[in-house]
Amino acid sequence: MTIKTPTARKSFKTALLAMASLATLLGLSAPAAAGDPPIGNQTLQIAPREQPVGQFLQSFFGQLGMPVIISPNLRGTVNGAFSGPASTIFSQVADAFDLVAYYDGGAVYIYQTSELTSQSIPASPQMLRRVRATAQEMGLLDSRNTLQPAGQMLVANGTRRFIQQIDEIARAGPGARAEAAQPTYEYRVFTLRYAWADDVTFETAQSEVTIPGVASILRAMVSNDPNGAVARRIETRRSPRVGGLRGQGLASQGAAQNGLMDASYAEGGFTPTPDTLGLALADEQMAGGAPVQHARIQADTRLNAVIVRDTAERMGAYEALIAALDKEPQLLEIQATIIDIDTTRARQLGITWRFDDGRGGVLFGDGTRNDDRLRRGQDITPRNNGLAISTIIGNGDYFVSRITAMEDEGVARIVSRPQIVTLSNVQALFENTRSFYVGLEGERDVDLYNVTAGTTLKVTPHVLRDQNQTRIRMQIQIEDGSLTDADVDDIPVVQRAALNTQAMILEGQSLLLGGMVVQQDVNAVTKVPVLGDIPALGLLFRRSERSTGRIERLFLITPRLASIGEETPAPRLDFGADPGSPEAQPLPAAPALPKGGPRMGFNQGSAPNDPLPAPAATPVVAVREAPPPGFTPYEPAKD
Repeated sequence: MTIKTPTARKSFKTALLAMASLATLLGLSAPAAAGDPPIGNQTLQIAPREQPVGQFLQSFFGQLGMPVIISPNLRGTVNGAFSGPASTIFSQVADAFDLVAYYDGGAVYIYQTSELTSQSIPASPQMLRRVRATAQEMGLLDSRNTLQPAGQMLVANGTRRFIQQIDEIARAGPGARAEAAQPTYEYRVFTLRYAWADDVTFETAQSEVTIPGVASILRAMVSNDPNGAVARRIETRRSPRVGGLRGQGLASQGAAQNGLMDASYAEGGFTPTPDTLGLALADEQMAGGAPVQHARIQADTRLNAVIVRDTAERMGAYEALIAALDKEPQLLEIQATIIDIDTTRARQLGITWRFDDGRGGVLFGDGTRNDDRLRRGQDITPRNNGLAISTIIGNGDYFVSRITAMEDEGVARIVSRPQIVTLSNVQALFENTRSFYVGLEGERDVDLYNVTAGTTLKVTPHVLRDQNQTRIRMQIQIEDGSLTDADVDDIPVVQRAALNTQAMILEGQSLLLGGMVVQQDVNAVTKVPVLGDIPALGLLFRRSERSTGRIERLFLITPRLASIGEETPAPRLDFGADPGSPEAQPLPAAPALPKGGPRMGFNQGSAPNDPLPAPAATPVVAVREAPPPGFTPYEPAKD
């Protein structure tokens, strides 16, 4: 898009003066077209392989010699071979990843379509005409970046960089928005007792969870952008690729094409450097939308406090909101018991027993008529062939004690009993995994991929109090994996089973989850030592046995309410004892040392490690070897 030639009318001369000042203000060179990026039809050939989309766009615009600033929210990778006009290649990538490009005259800004936003600017009719005329002369308007008058407001819709430029145009030049009387700002520091001021990030082997702090919640509440400033819990799954090997070998030679920018790459996306072209990034300037009336909210991790800069009349609302968010949470202790039960062995032994406390029950049956003796009113478990378990039991400790008794019969085995303390609405994580790395060789580089197998249990409790009853709601995610004997290209196959559910139980109850069954094949060889190893003849002295069984893994989750309690008093001496008590009696005096006995310290002229002199009355005993049996013990000579 080209800039229109201004006419000789006086109004356009004023617009040109405003444009000249804006060119310096915005860091642009006038005249320069803006809006759609001038990509052109230069023929390019690019063959990315598992390349993050941000890194691909950086390389793409680097070959065109155009600076580019990419939103950090871009996710995904690009594969394949691209050959043809640059505009066609970019159009294909933009359609695939739902991207929007905006050119401000100096750099190309790349956003996702979901990042398009809007902002309302108070403006007089004269200011509306001036801003629209200036934006048209600069070529800022297109089908996605528009200006619409709405009464005494000017609504700007489009990319964040476009809205930033419109805001700067409205603030600059003659006829700018009338500035009201500058309000008086003040600073307040709100120290938190229970909640976190800044965002908290929990890292595991497979994911990264970010929980917004009070500062992020407040920033989202005062933001004008309803889409770009949402404070929510974010869980990002880690890529199995090990990033430490990137840029090694021949692949590193194409990382700095044309020497345009020193970019840092994040997993799955691109994070631009803040000093690109000497301009502040639009994403940093407009992140989260424009705050209301220049409010500033910052978290201080050192004090666990929220610092607020705003007008005095709004501080009361901040204080009330922060007090409502900073509540003491309920402390819980979560115990998870992981149990393996041999269902085949249990069926062979005919185990039939039941526990019931009136609120819940559990029944182990062998699927025969013996189950009828365990009924109370109606069946708890159906009559089927095998092991059937209800989900809510009243007493987890009693259930575990019965499982422990079954261990003696070889039917059950308690794998693990982890315990952890957490807060209400805060996720507790149990993880017991094994990891190994698989090397994959490519054309130019070698990648390591992390393969993890094991048990991961995530529990998020929430305490509900209803009159005299306390209930606990739990969100549970279980992933159980193991390495199998099968392999593909010498890489073992990982078998995984996942469970995701929610449940609500009463205080004191436990939740039992099952259904994860594994078929187990065991080949055992029994032989006579030495004789069983003789070729051919050894067949007479050894025996091979193959057995097949079904192992069912159960998860017993028991939440318990806990309290910090009163402060423990510091230890002290009690001087108020009864004078007649033994505690009040003085200690006995130390016995007097014999005359000429050892004294504290060293004798004059003696070395520090010399032995102390023996008392004069102490007999000297000669040290000799033990005499043979039948000899009279040696009597030391007396002086």
